[in-house]
Amino acid sequence: MNKQNWLLIYLYLPAADNYVLKDDAIRIQYSLFFFYMENKTKLGEFYSFEPYLYGPNSLDIFKDLRELQGQGLIASGELKKLDYYWLTSEGEIKAKELIEFQPLVNKLAAIKWRTTEFTFLQLLKLIYIKYPKYARNSLVGMEILNDINCSVEV
Repeated sequence: MNKQNWLLIYLYLPAADNYVLKDDAIRIQYSLFFFYMENKTKLGEFYSFEPYLYGPNSLDIFKDLRELQGQGLIASGELKKLDYYWLTSEGEIKAKELIEFQPLVNKLAAIKWRTTEFTFLQLLKLIYIKYPKYARNSLVGMEILNDINCSVEV
């Protein structure tokens, strides 16, 4: 399965009950990062992540989001300076077809559910605790995150 297919599947999966917005680029990136870190030996071709200003970053995700949008499979919009993404009807059809043959879908679904329950700072703290390498270039230090409550793990 290629990387873009995982993006389509991710956008198709349900979010936590309290999460009413579409999927923002940061949450997509963090969810795919957790998915990769927990399943890298089973995934084959996937996104590579580098420590960046706000944790793990993969520029290929943004490239693929634009490509999928160009193919008419996803749409996007901006709200409060964040880009949000969702499937078009064509994207939903393709995602449904892809899900049928993927044994790791339940793992990605669980990760999406959990990451949509947390705030940006809670997710960042979880990443920095679990994968300290990705805090290396961060503009947000642990001293800021120490007061953030995130007792549940992703």
